[in-house]
Amino acid sequence: MNTTGCFSTLRAGLAGVIILGSIAALQAQEPATVTKYDRMALDPSLHLKDEENYRSRAELKLEERRIDSEIHRLTSLTKKVLKGDSEFGPNRDSLDRFLGRYFLPRMTHYDDMSISAGKLRDDLIRNYLNKSYNAQARDHVLDNIIYPFATKVVEGNYHPASRINAMYLIGSLNRREGVRRESLPTLMTQSLTYMIAALDKADMPNYLKVAALHGIARHVGIDQDAQKQINNVTRNSIRDRMLKLVQQPYNGKKNDDDLLYFQQRLATQILGELHDPGSANAVGNQLKSMIANEKLRLWLRVDAVAAFGKINFASDAESEKLIKMMIDDSVKLVAVNARQQSVAIKNDLRIMRENYLVYTGKDLAKIGVEKDASQDEIERVSPGAEQGFEVRSKKNARPSEVAELPTYRLNLARRQFKTVGERIASSLAGPNPRQPSGLSGKQSGSDAQKTIQQSIEIRATMRNVDRSIFQSQVRNRNSRLSKTEKLHRALARAAERINDSRD
Repeated sequence: MNTTGCFSTLRAGLAGVIILGSIAALQAQEPATVTKYDRMALDPSLHLKDEENYRSRAELKLEERRIDSEIHRLTSLTKKVLKGDSEFGPNRDSLDRFLGRYFLPRMTHYDDMSISAGKLRDDLIRNYLNKSYNAQARDHVLDNIIYPFATKVVEGNYHPASRINAMYLIGSLNRREGVRRESLPTLMTQSLTYMIAALDKADMPNYLKVAALHGIARHVGIDQDAQKQINNVTRNSIRDRMLKLVQQPYNGKKNDDDLLYFQQRLATQILGELHDPGSANAVGNQLKSMIANEKLRLWLRVDAVAAFGKINFASDAESEKLIKMMIDDSVKLVAVNARQQSVAIKNDLRIMRENYLVYTGKDLAKIGVEKDASQDEIERVSPGAEQGFEVRSKKNARPSEVAELPTYRLNLARRQFKTVGERIASSLAGPNPRQPSGLSGKQSGSDAQKTIQQSIEIRATMRNVDRSIFQSQVRNRNSRLSKTEKLHRALARAAERINDSRD
């Protein structure tokens, strides 16, 4: 059994969201004045004092070598005890000293100019806990050292980076590690209970709630076996909290709204991992309304499509009707996104030409750029150059009716369309067109065939958009068009084709 297969995609997709959410929160919730944060004391025998406390440079170097040697000894001993190569009882004090009074406290020694607590957390999990096979030693470290440390930091006056890191740590703890391709990890129940309670605390900063949601998502993603580790009462409480969270309105304040957006993305993904349609299809109806809500941000709506595709709906007329409406809204979302990307490209090109005309008095599309020249020839000058442009024309360049957006901008539009299209196509009929699954498997007859065909059409338009940019100039009938214009037209055609598949 692949122990990461059921939740690795979820974790990878969440990483960028969590980081952005944390940054936005720090900007929103930390005061402009300098705040004095606490730092846990280190064992004085394991760190150097200030230089003035040593009589000579030689004495300082001698003490530095002694400390390095002692840390190396404790590091090696701790790993051996956790692995089971050394006895726990006689070495318990050494574990307490190293982890409790040196390794973990360093995660609180950060300021605005030095934030790297995640490196220590990754080191702890990868090199200590993941290789901890001595049950007695592992339980002692989890229950008496790591978990108390993390909760203390989350609730204390520590740097926000340390508090975020501590909440991540809580969400990353397993009672027992899984065996690769054989078994999933055994979850740490008190960690999940703590993170759920954190969501209900009014005085808990929102950036910590984002981190808590990340941990809850990990727990729910792991809990996929027939023998559930999370009991039904807890699963239902998670579901109800996630439903309440995705229904929470925005207040119009950018940082607050950004944090809520990240929380709602995580909550939506958690609803999908729970597979629970809710009472009277409450979850399915909520996700369907999010997919159709054009006021919501794109990726939240896409998350709703993916989550909807994981729900275990009952085989009844009401569920079938809901699924059919949701599929139509999802296909429409792909078409609308293609149209929006096409229009946005045209608008960005217009703005670039207008700016160039204002600052140079020349039309960017009618300057001496060699035919089919690369975008490297038209570059923006550094920010200090009044937002102007410079044109680097090749020798013997000829005037050409060509103006290009930067390549990265074209790729951004193309990749966004493909990402949205692939995620929705996979939700409709699974990742493999030759073995249809997904929502089409919850339908029958002509409805199932139509859903499969719509997923095929979406993927076909994705390939056509790529061909419009990358196919040979000789074979391309529109070779005189700029890449920008080709992509603009290809996305517009994609929107039409996908919309036609809805009829």
